[in-house]
Amino acid sequence: MFQTAPLRPAMSEPDPGPPRAGPAHDENRGGATDTAGPGRLLHVAGRDDWAAASRCGSYCGSTRGRTLAQEGFVHASAEGQLPGVLHRFYSDVPPAELVLLVVDSDRLAAAGIEVRWERPPGATERFPHLYGGLPVSAVLAALPLTGGPDGFARPDLTSYRVVPAPPD
Repeated sequence: MFQTAPLRPAMSEPDPGPPRAGPAHDENRGGATDTAGPGRLLHVAGRDDWAAASRCGSYCGSTRGRTLAQEGFVHASAEGQLPGVLHRFYSDVPPAELVLLVVDSDRLAAAGIEVRWERPPGATERFPHLYGGLPVSAVLAALPLTGGPDGFARPDLTSYRVVPAPPD
């Protein structure tokens, strides 16, 4: 079972290297929706919500104040999208109340969870959406968020090889 305190990687595994090209990175695909290829994604969760999920095996939050049942998918982001997500949706939440989940797309696929890169109405870029509950087994780490000069200090994600940006 996943350990929530102290927050450490859920599993120890060798780093497989940078995210590989896959359907989400295929330049011949266009439109507002694309299916994700292998890689690691990020999700901001409430610390208490993640603790409850780690006890039952699945996380069904979607975004702040909304569940998977209400939204239809779990919101996620690429590494470069994280600062904007934190600023837009969590700027009034104390960092100690949040965790940053590092999610493995291969493990999501193995669990039957589809990841689609979609452009929300009014957005200029696509975001990864997870169509199903997030299995705890797909979470490589739950990292604590801390305060910084602009609200949140960015955790070091180098060793996790998170997808840096949405596909074109």
